[in-house]
Amino acid sequence: MYLSRATVDFQEKDVMELARYAAQENEVGGVSGYLCFKNGLFVQYLEGNKSTILSLLHRIRDDDRHHIISEVTLGDLSGRHFMGWDMRYLDRKELKDVRLENVLDWIIDELQQERVQERNALEPIRQMVATIEKLRKNQLIA
Repeated sequence: MYLSRATVDFQEKDVMELARYAAQENEVGGVSGYLCFKNGLFVQYLEGNKSTILSLLHRIRDDDRHHIISEVTLGDLSGRHFMGWDMRYLDRKELKDVRLENVLDWIIDELQQERVQERNALEPIRQMVATIEKLRKNQLIA
């Protein structure tokens, strides 16, 4: 998962288009995950083959439309959580509807700290991932 700040003006439609493009690319590479955007900040969760993810992160870091502020590695998780979500954009309304907006805000605040304590952020990030996965399986998020 990473947090980045947009260096160009992204509107909602731009973020949706970015997510569509990423989904097409990720489908080919076997990568899944989700993207959130709030106040010029991106939070993206990625999962897949480790070498594929590392290669993708290298390309993401080189994208001059944003600047990465922080990266957090969740380690080897037990299986993939978001198969079928090649890159799902979760907008603010969806997060608010499922009461995850405050968790996202906390994660953004924590990851913006000058000296991020990764261990402090890990559990809330894992909880957010688990909650989104559960909502997806219960079809509360498509």
